[in-house]
Amino acid sequence: MTWTACSFFVFACFCVTITVVSSVSLRRPLPALIIPIFVFGMLSPATGAGKGISKQNSRRAPACIARPYCGHLAALAALSAGDPAYQPGFEQADTSVDAVIPLYGVYDFTDHDGQDLNRALREFLGDKVMPGSLAQFSELWSQASPIVRVHDQAPPFFVIHGDTDVMTSWEVARDFSDRLEAVSQQPVVHAELPGCQHGFDGMHSVRSNYLINHITDFLEWAHANRLRAG
Repeated sequence: MTWTACSFFVFACFCVTITVVSSVSLRRPLPALIIPIFVFGMLSPATGAGKGISKQNSRRAPACIARPYCGHLAALAALSAGDPAYQPGFEQADTSVDAVIPLYGVYDFTDHDGQDLNRALREFLGDKVMPGSLAQFSELWSQASPIVRVHDQAPPFFVIHGDTDVMTSWEVARDFSDRLEAVSQQPVVHAELPGCQHGFDGMHSVRSNYLINHITDFLEWAHANRLRAG
């Protein structure tokens, strides 16, 4: 198993590069951006029948792994599964996932704690990701923030962030993990890696090897947990 600089979502029988989604983000702001993720999530025994997908060739719920901005999308998709606003035309579909592993993601668009730790991203978000500024679309910005959507039915999370990241806030990642752990019925693991900058896993290294091993362990645990639950 090798770790590449390409972010990805891992599904039952195949991998889809998240670059397909992130390239669309510059042309299709939220909530349209997240819809393809839920479409992939529909590839399951519960919803796959009628789509030409057999139970033998699909699994109920995928696991999401994503880096940079797509780490935000992975967390948001996992916490907003079932939200009809994000599932137009398939509002009743089960788009839940078994596990989520966001790497150095953005979890708060709205500066809810007043520290403004993601200020540098806000202009970019308003121009490229959201349909307008925070002042214009405050509710949409809030609903696009994973930290606002934490709930007790969230899937297991493994949140990974370097503590010297200057592009996305490791403090907010810690706050998000704490808030999610306080309410979730599932485990929340938060790995704050000392000395790691944004994109630290972009090249092969001893550190990225260890990361791969821990991600693999977490996914194997989540899969075994699903099998035990039936």
